Amino acid sequence: MSDQGFSIPEVMVALFVLAVGGIALAQSNSVHVAGLKHAEQTALAAIVAENRMVDAVLAESGAADAVNSGRAIQGKIEFEWVERRAPGPIEGLTIIEVSVRRRGQADPAYRLQSAIRTRS
Repeated sequence: MSDQGFSIPEVMVALFVLAVGGIALAQSNSVHVAGLKHAEQTALAAIVAENRMVDAVLAESGAADAVNSGRAIQGKIEFEWVERRAPGPIEGLTIIEVSVRRRGQADPAYRLQSAIRTRS
């Protein structure tokens, strides 16, 4: 630097470093927003799965080999759920699995499994 200020190459290098930093900041912000969106959808899917599990456990009847499905809206997002009942490894035990996915997606966003004692 001379007494008159910065030279043109110095200013160009400083602007280049500033631009690279700005681009990196913008990209990290978009990744952060996508991560928050995924976390929100997973949390909402967990709420749907837990609600379905409570309904399944509290149901008075239900065959040990049954599959139920339906839709639920949570936080303005539509989810599809599947509840599967299967006999457990021990007599008198039923395994209930609830899987929830966002409508239109193939992979489940959340799965929940529980074992209950079958009422005699």
